[in-house]
Amino acid sequence: MRHDPGPRSGLAKLKGSGRRRRGAAAFTLLELTVMLVVIGLLAGVLVVGTDLHRVAAVRMQARQLEQFNTAVAAFRLKFGGMPGDLRAEQASALGFEPRSGARGHGDGNQLIEHCTADMGGLKVYGCEFTLFWSDLATAEMIPGQFAGTDAGADIQTAEAAFLYFPAAALVTRGQLIVNTDADRLLPHWLSIMRILEMQPDGSSTSWSSPVIPADAEALDRKLDDGDPAGGSVHMLATPILPGPFAPGLIGGPGLCTENGQYNLTVSEGVCQVNVGLSSQ
Repeated sequence: MRHDPGPRSGLAKLKGSGRRRRGAAAFTLLELTVMLVVIGLLAGVLVVGTDLHRVAAVRMQARQLEQFNTAVAAFRLKFGGMPGDLRAEQASALGFEPRSGARGHGDGNQLIEHCTADMGGLKVYGCEFTLFWSDLATAEMIPGQFAGTDAGADIQTAEAAFLYFPAAALVTRGQLIVNTDADRLLPHWLSIMRILEMQPDGSSTSWSSPVIPADAEALDRKLDDGDPAGGSVHMLATPILPGPFAPGLIGGPGLCTENGQYNLTVSEGVCQVNVGLSSQ
C-alpha cells in the first residue's frame, strides 16, 4: 500500500525549500562581504607598497648624491682640481677628455662652468658641465662612461641626455646635472632634471622639472632643513634661461611650492631639486 504523505509533508518540503533558498542567499551575502574585505586589503597593500617604493627611492637618491660627493672629494685629493675644470695640459697628460683651456673649457679656476663665454651668454649645457662627469667616470670614481665634450652637448632626444649625464635615482628618465651658482651658499649644485632636447649652439634648450613635491620635501628633510627656499637643498619650479637658479615660490596649481612650503596638493613632477655639492 502506497503511503500518502498528506498536506503536512508537502508543507514541510516547502519550508525546507525556503530554508535552502534563504541559506543560499545568506551564503552569497557572505561571499560578497569577504570579497569586499579582500579588495579593501589589496587596495591598502597597494597604497602601502607605493609609499614604501617612494621612501626607498628617496633613500636611494640621497645615497647616490652622497656617493657623488665622495667621488668629487676623492678626485680633488688625487688630482688637485675639480673634475671637468682640470687645466687643459694636466687633463691631456692624465688621459682625460681634451679641452682648450679657455673659460669654461678646463681653465682651472675651481668653478664648473658651461659654455657661456663662447655662446653669447647663453646657458649651454656642455663644456665643463659634461667634462665633470666624463672626468669622474674616466678616473673610475663613479660607475658608467659619459661623453664629455669641450663644446655644447648635442642632445636631439630625451634618451641622448644619458650619454652625457647620469640617471637620477629618484625619477624615471631624469638626470643629475652639475650647476654653478656663485650667489648661493655653495657654488656647485647637483640638479635633478629631465632634459628633453639641447642644441649644441644654444639655439634651443628644453627640459622639465620631474620631481613631485612630496618626494622633493622628503629628500630635502633627509639631506637638509625641509625649507624649499634655503639651505643646501632648494627648489626650482620652472627652467630659467639664461641666469642663475632661483627657487620657484610662486603659488598656484602645478607649481612646486606655495606660500613658502612644498605644494603637496600636486602629485605630478613639477620640482627641480638642487642639492649643494659639499665637497668643493
